[in-house]
Amino acid sequence: MNKEQEQIIDEVWSNYRTAFVEGHVHHELDECLSIEEFINKCKTDNEFSEKWGLKIEEREMSFNHRYRLGDYQPYNIEGKVEYEKGLDYITQEQFETFHNKEMDKLNIPTKLITLTYQNEKI
Repeated sequence: MNKEQEQIIDEVWSNYRTAFVEGHVHHELDECLSIEEFINKCKTDNEFSEKWGLKIEEREMSFNHRYRLGDYQPYNIEGKVEYEKGLDYITQEQFETFHNKEMDKLNIPTKLITLTYQNEKI
């Protein structure tokens, strides 16, 4: 998540916690969700997320999306890999496996997180 998304989640969770504390007696405070639990509940429970004006959607990014993100293209997309002895053709699966490892080293994201707060997508 980017800084703006993190700030919004922190703000909404703080609002949730304040509302929870004000509406409950001391012995029920242990039932208040942690920020991690709050985020997961917003992802999985539409009614809960709508109540707080926050919608969090996560989806896996495809290989092609990751590959094009940040203009990561040391080799061409057809699956050729340059070796010292010339060109050697590999399968698409081998190509993706190799490049996924390289993209992981470069911290290219694997998930796309969309946050909607008060009907504004971030």
